[in-house]
Amino acid sequence: MKHFLVVLAFMIPIFCGLLSAENIHTIKESNSSFIPFKIEYYAGCEDIVRYEIRVYRKEDKIFADNITPFFYYGRQTDSVWTVELNQEKMEICKKFLEKAKMPPKKSQMQSSLNQVYIITSADESFRVYDDCEWDGLDFYSVRDTLFKEKLADLELKRSNLINDLNNKIKGRWYLKSKTSNLKRGDFLILTKNDDNQTSYFWDFGDNNSFRSSGNEYLNVAYSKKYKWQINGDILFTIELGMMTNKNGDSIIGNSDAAFILDLLTDNELKIKFLWQY
Repeated sequence: MKHFLVVLAFMIPIFCGLLSAENIHTIKESNSSFIPFKIEYYAGCEDIVRYEIRVYRKEDKIFADNITPFFYYGRQTDSVWTVELNQEKMEICKKFLEKAKMPPKKSQMQSSLNQVYIITSADESFRVYDDCEWDGLDFYSVRDTLFKEKLADLELKRSNLINDLNNKIKGRWYLKSKTSNLKRGDFLILTKNDDNQTSYFWDFGDNNSFRSSGNEYLNVAYSKKYKWQINGDILFTIELGMMTNKNGDSIIGNSDAAFILDLLTDNELKIKFLWQY
């Protein structure tokens, strides 16, 4: 037992030496030898969107930049996102690159979505075309893991904006601009003051509730709900309404009506008409 303790006392400094900062740094270097690299991802049916992520080393740390596209919350936008990578985030990068080099099998799902990956590292560049079986390691999985804290912050900003919009829009709004046969790009202007003595109004209430006094200008008489969607623009939609026919069946009374918010103040709502199918 005495000899064992002596040996143990002798080995501890050696073991600690193996875990010195220099050696830990060496281990980290070997686990990140695939860095730097860049992922360019192009996806879309008619309009192709370009995505780009860069992963690189700066001194003894690893970082990732979300280059494009920017993320909007209303009309404001976040700039390039930069995050430091921990071991979990480095691991998904490594697994993605390994998967991409196989190459991935062609997906069995039929899709009209066009997709191209261009992956560039220090010593090679290659492409992966079309929709493949990525087994949970596609571009979005990588992006959502690397920038999960930034994405959570973005959703909070959007949620706060929607809460503010809901508070402002609550109440009864009277149609100020009487426009029938709306075309894409036409504006509707509503006000909380019934200066024109119009009988046509929209009511917005709690929990995104909606009510229209009629359908002489826009057929939303059966709609009960509205919603916001936040991106580069603020999309405002009055959701489709259901009605009951003479046979007692529930059928569509009116379709969705979509607008882009142009202005919302305490007394004026200005929206640009997009479509109602």
